[in-house]
Amino acid sequence: MLVAPGKFVFVHIPKTGGMWVREVLKHTVPEWQLRDTKVAHDGVLNLPDEDKLLPSFAFVRNPFAWYVSLFSMWQNTYLGGRANAKEGKGNWGGRGPETEYEQMWGEVLEGLPMGPEGFQAAIRKGVLLPPVGESFNNFMGGAVVSPYATFSDTLRRMVGVGTRLLKYENLRLELEKTLVDFVGVLPERLASRIRSTPVKHDSAHGDFALYYLGARDIVDRVRYHDLDVLEAFEYAA
Repeated sequence: MLVAPGKFVFVHIPKTGGMWVREVLKHTVPEWQLRDTKVAHDGVLNLPDEDKLLPSFAFVRNPFAWYVSLFSMWQNTYLGGRANAKEGKGNWGGRGPETEYEQMWGEVLEGLPMGPEGFQAAIRKGVLLPPVGESFNNFMGGAVVSPYATFSDTLRRMVGVGTRLLKYENLRLELEKTLVDFVGVLPERLASRIRSTPVKHDSAHGDFALYYLGARDIVDRVRYHDLDVLEAFEYAA
């Protein structure tokens, strides 16, 4: 999370544009004295009492796209890191031996093809998205996103009762409007940066719909676990 003391809290739900939001804010308004929480993807309930009283916001994303982005990030970013670990160059972050969490994900992804075929195979192996009728809440090592956490699970775990939820698909417009509501007139340099800074994607995967072709069972899993989000934010179910 990102805290602007006396102003607001940004709850960084993974794979919803949070790195872009953090970059725009932290490099533009140093006078706000923004600070990161110890755990980047922590939940509002873990904030100090004085920060829990601040208005908070977070971005949600079409769950169908979110699962694809999460899988693609793990596959693209971390398989290369695992190769480094095997060569004795440290774990995925270059900090020593692989963690239990990294080892587990590496074993899940090892040998899977890139793209839709690998995505479908990973889910059918029992990770990333539980089957219809089943619920997992296994947050290994305190990590918010585990192989068994649905998007809705992650959302409920991280946000507070009063957290304003914004749509990732309207990232720029909703960020600017919310900041105006929370702090008033924005410095022109911040408004300009919100409108002009390119949105970065570290898990490029193309059209997420392609990952669900011929996979009605996986579509049904998303609908089962995330129907409330799909309906509340008018995502096509």
